[in-house]
Formats: sequence, structure tokens, C-alpha cells
Amino acid sequence: MIWRDMPLRAPWVIADTGGPQPMFSSRTAQMADVQLLRDCGYEQLYDNDGYLVLHAASPGSATPDLTPHRCTPDGAHSS
Repeated sequence: MIWRDMPLRAPWVIADTGGPQPMFSSRTAQMADVQLLRDCGYEQLYDNDGYLVLHAASPGSATPDLTPHRCTPDGAHSS
């Protein structure tokens, strides 16, 4: 599940890319979000019928910061 309103991502993400999802403004935004996870070090472990399972390959190295849509080193987020 992608928690769009949270500032940090979980170690595991399951994304349904088979069709548009209501939490995204467009299919382009949806696919950009999946690419952001990959860029931030998430490893894609599964891909079947549009369902993707991604895992933070190096927990603690970087966490997607959803506000500016970029990766930040862990510890850079305020609580």
C-alpha cells in the first residue's frame, strides 16, 4: 500500500500499476511515484499483472521524502 499522506515510506511497498489509482492525479504521476521508489533504493522483487512488490534494499540509507519528491538521507526528516 502506498501511503501518500505520510512523510516516510514503509520498508515494503505493494503497488498496483495495472490501472489508474484514485490517490494519483494521473497515470504519469502514479508511474513517477514507482520510479521515485526505485531511485531511492527500493528493489523490485515481484512484477505480475501490474502488481509490483518493492523492498527498501538498504534500510536506513535513504527514505523517499514525498513533499519535494526526492530522496533524502535518513535522519534528515523531522518528527
